[in-house]
Amino acid sequence: MIEAEEDAMRCAACLGPEVQVYLEYTENKFGSLNGPMWAFLWGFARLLSEMNGNIRMRKQTLLLYTEMLPDDRAAAREGKHRIDEILLAMRQKGFSTTALAWAFIGILTNIMSQSSHRLIPDDYLRAERETRQFTEDLITSLNKARRTLLN
Repeated sequence: MIEAEEDAMRCAACLGPEVQVYLEYTENKFGSLNGPMWAFLWGFARLLSEMNGNIRMRKQTLLLYTEMLPDDRAAAREGKHRIDEILLAMRQKGFSTTALAWAFIGILTNIMSQSSHRLIPDDYLRAERETRQFTEDLITSLNKARRTLLN
């Protein structure tokens, strides 16, 4: 298994082309990144629960799903299956849960940045602040899961 966080960069590089194709397909089909964002959040929450058994983030992600518009929920359902396939393929390539979680943080940050800048086109600094806070929250969640795993 590839265990070091530095391998998250290799994991992200390996994921990159497949994720890009998936995002383009979903945006063309559904016209939004909300479904893929939810699907990657679900995948991230799944990775965290694998680390420490805590399902709090999975519950939060399910709550987000109930608040989504019907088209976004359809994209999220389709995306969830795609993310499960991606996780399986990456594990078969030897990437650890930790490397996958770090790579997912990068993917989620990119999607959040794109979404924030679309939703707040006239306030670049606000969009950047929201993206930064979102990323910090993901990192905090991962670090908590890892601390639990180590103790």
